[in-house]
Amino acid sequence: MDNTDISKKNGIVLENILPYVDDATTVMRLSAVCKRWYELLNTDTVLWNRLLNLEQIEDPQDWNRADDNDEWTLGTPCTPKNILINYRKTYYYIKHNIYKKYEFQCDEGIFEYDGNTVLFTKHNELFIYKIINNNLELFQKIKLNFLRENITSVLINSEFIIICFHLGKIIAYKLNGNQYIGCNVSSFGEFNVYDCTYMKLLKTNVLIGGFGDYWRNSVTTIAWNIPDDRVIFNESNNQFIKYEKGIIYIIDRSENKLVLYNEKFEIICKIDISFERDCSPDDGYRFDIHDVSANNVAIAVVYKLENGYYGVSVYEKSSGQNLVANILGWYSDCGRFAILGGNNDLIFTCSYTDIETDVVVYKTPLTYLWSSGQDMDDSDLYVFKRFHYVFNKLFIAYEGIETKESKIEFRDVHNGNISFKPNLFKHFHGFHNDMLVFNLDGKKIVLLYR
Repeated sequence: MDNTDISKKNGIVLENILPYVDDATTVMRLSAVCKRWYELLNTDTVLWNRLLNLEQIEDPQDWNRADDNDEWTLGTPCTPKNILINYRKTYYYIKHNIYKKYEFQCDEGIFEYDGNTVLFTKHNELFIYKIINNNLELFQKIKLNFLRENITSVLINSEFIIICFHLGKIIAYKLNGNQYIGCNVSSFGEFNVYDCTYMKLLKTNVLIGGFGDYWRNSVTTIAWNIPDDRVIFNESNNQFIKYEKGIIYIIDRSENKLVLYNEKFEIICKIDISFERDCSPDDGYRFDIHDVSANNVAIAVVYKLENGYYGVSVYEKSSGQNLVANILGWYSDCGRFAILGGNNDLIFTCSYTDIETDVVVYKTPLTYLWSSGQDMDDSDLYVFKRFHYVFNKLFIAYEGIETKESKIEFRDVHNGNISFKPNLFKHFHGFHNDMLVFNLDGKKIVLLYR
């Protein structure tokens, strides 16, 4: 029997094994059997896509990075395998506190980052750092010819840096090879930006924001295609409220509906947000949408009334039908909510007050799973600050009411059990996949888990 026959039989054996394999660890062990099996498994896109779906990774392309120091002597892995390797590697590093530490002395206020870029202002210069060979290195400095105090927001994606100013002025820098260069851009026009947090830069290089007088319900939502320098969406009486995981949420005040768009501004669904009177603790109060999020099945909406009450309703994503009018009941006074949709039919609803924290998790749409309040004693004087769904865990950051020091934990999303608590710096700032940021004595501390 020649080598060709042996190789063919090896492939047949492997084909009969793979339907029973449902985890990446087993596949990696099978890859070590022989060179032929490694070659077959290394490039099996269908197999690794199936494993990615089982892993339920949020935004998988964020993990599709090619590290320059990776040496694949037996062949470069297919894209889904590379994603899964990076994802698991980063989880291991975070769990075991393996990181690279960087300190930045920067001006107060302007500090932004994504999965590959960190930028901040200092002494009228814009400093841009990028991850190169798994290290955070200075990429470029740009002289700023304007007052930092007039900046409302700085937005970044893989191709552009956008600096937004009062009255709608915009400056754009485009990545061209090994440097950012200024673009000849127009402006949104002479509009008052009512809140800089409502300006977002889409992955498709579209800038979207709300302009006008928010308190008088006179708001226009404008979306601007940066490379083409043209407006592609301009609707008065429409209020842009959020962009998350490829979904754009806009309130159409003329129809009193919440409209969900994809990144091509095609309508996904519409939700009637005419509030039922018997759902309100007091009739006659004006309400607003405080936050919104969706997963594969449902949409959760946090309503806020003028009198300070908050409540959460859940809607079916395919039809916009109201599945439950108020999933939690009404919270008053200091009660606040934030929500996050998972891609495994999970919606996380976080409520927090000045004296207590309670992270409540539901399976879409009505099944209560767990609450963090069940294992926090009275001595835990912390309030919820931020949370994130990653590594099939719920990353939660708390802040001490008196000390202002941070506490971080990873919990299992299905039962709420604490997986581990990284013991890091005291003042948490933010988290993006493999990058944790802290405040320390006027500096920003960036921990890179690569």
